[in-house]
Order: sequence, then structure tokens, then C-alpha cells
Amino acid sequence: LNYAPVLTLASQLQPLAIAKGLPAQNAVLLISVLGMSAGIGALLSGYLIDRFWAPAVAFTLNLFPAAACLLLLDASPSPWVIYVSVAMLGLGQGVEVDIVAFLIARYFPLTHYSTIYGMVVLAISLGSAAGASGIGLLYDTYHSYGVAIAMCSAAFFLSALFYLAM
Repeated sequence: LNYAPVLTLASQLQPLAIAKGLPAQNAVLLISVLGMSAGIGALLSGYLIDRFWAPAVAFTLNLFPAAACLLLLDASPSPWVIYVSVAMLGLGQGVEVDIVAFLIARYFPLTHYSTIYGMVVLAISLGSAAGASGIGLLYDTYHSYGVAIAMCSAAFFLSALFYLAM
């Protein structure tokens, strides 16, 4: 519910930003923003889960991409809002990979770690493939990214809530 929506949005990041009014030459920078903020998210989550209850860290940091999607629902956000939103999405992407690996080790028997982690990666891959196709289909149907962005926001928020249930 977290990683797949990030990759879904990343697959259409440039056309989404152009549809929101960002010039094409500026939209190409968004992948760099996404990547750099993902690196920051990975470092930040690692630092925080060493000091605090990991599900609370995951909950808190997964609210960032949910909020980013809400910012992107604006029909014509400013360029800075688009850049900040993409940075918040990247933060969520960086958090997810590390926290998932950590929580599997923490909450499941280590004798089954590789099987469970492999199943999670499979779910992420299938969700990402479906999301990348689905966002295009939703855009073609509604002539807007709004429905897809709202669905991604809901998925991020549900992901955050599920972490608290651990």
C-alpha cells in the first residue's frame, strides 16, 4: 500500500507535473528530487527506528506521501508545491524499503525471513505493475490524474494505519 503508489506516481511523474502546469524542462528534474529524497528517507528511517518504536516511525513518515498526494490534488499548484510534494513522495519511498525489511525481521521468525521478504517484494512488484498501468487507464478515462492521486493518498494513509496495528 505504500511502495506501489510511489512507483505508480513515478511512472507518470513528468506528464503529471506538466498537466499541473510545470514546464516540461522543469518536470524532468522531478525524478532527481524523488531519488534524493528517497535516500534521505532511508537514512532518516534507519536513524529513527534505532531510537523509537518502528511502527510509530513508519506511521509518521508514511503520512508524508499521503499529504503530498493531497497537495497534488490542487488543479494548478505552484511549482514549489509540486517539488515539495515529490520530495515527500520520495521520502516515503526511502522509508518503506528499510522499514519493511526491519519489521519482517522483528515480527516474524527469522527462519522464514527470506520467504516472507520475497513475498512482500512480489506483492510490491505486482502492485507497482498494476499501478503503473492503472494510472494511465484512469487518466484516459477521466482525463485527469485526480482519481489516481486520491487513490494513492488513500493507500498511503491505510499503509500508515496498518503499521500502527503491529
